[in-house]
Amino acid sequence: MRKPILFLAEDHEVMGLGLRALFEADFEVYGPHADGATIGDLVAQVRPFLLVLDLSLPNRNGMYLIEEVLQRSPDTRILVHTMYADFDLMEEARRRGAHGYVGKDSGAQELLRGVTAIRQGETYFSPLIRPPKRRAGGAGPHSAAIARLTRRRQEILGLIGDGLTTTQICRRLGVAERTVYWHRSIIRRELGIQTEEDLAREAAVWRQAMQAAEADTDSP
Repeated sequence: MRKPILFLAEDHEVMGLGLRALFEADFEVYGPHADGATIGDLVAQVRPFLLVLDLSLPNRNGMYLIEEVLQRSPDTRILVHTMYADFDLMEEARRRGAHGYVGKDSGAQELLRGVTAIRQGETYFSPLIRPPKRRAGGAGPHSAAIARLTRRRQEILGLIGDGLTTTQICRRLGVAERTVYWHRSIIRRELGIQTEEDLAREAAVWRQAMQAAEADTDSP
């Protein structure tokens, strides 16, 4: 009997090859494929049982791919596998139709638990990712500092949250790389963030919150 098809959308080569080896015994594995701009077309052609989806893909934020994939291949289940072990992003993925969400730092066994649950017709949103403590009014810990950023730095933060690299941001804005690096360093300083990884995580959370607020505003 033919194995079910699993499609890997992952841009980190070593991680992608490791995931392929992890799943090949139970699935016919396609990928890893890295270019977010092509994932929708490829999944529509292959129509896999399961898409294991990274959120940080070149040329397309993986979060936006969830709804596109479900429209074009409605029987495909989607398990988000991401470095962003963040409750707000997990809930956004759930809202968009994902069937599961697991952080990359949780390890292989947690990922396999998610895959097993989805194969059994269930969903799996990692219990290891817990809701954050909120300030009064539901504001995130950096929301006030973000509001004080210049419009240009908020724009760059949003593009970081969309998953764009520094080079892609430069092309989008028509500025030199050193200019974007300078803005990024100031954003980190203003937000009290130490690492680029933490900046990417905060940018993704903020971007999703802004998009949700815009959607609520546009709703009749």
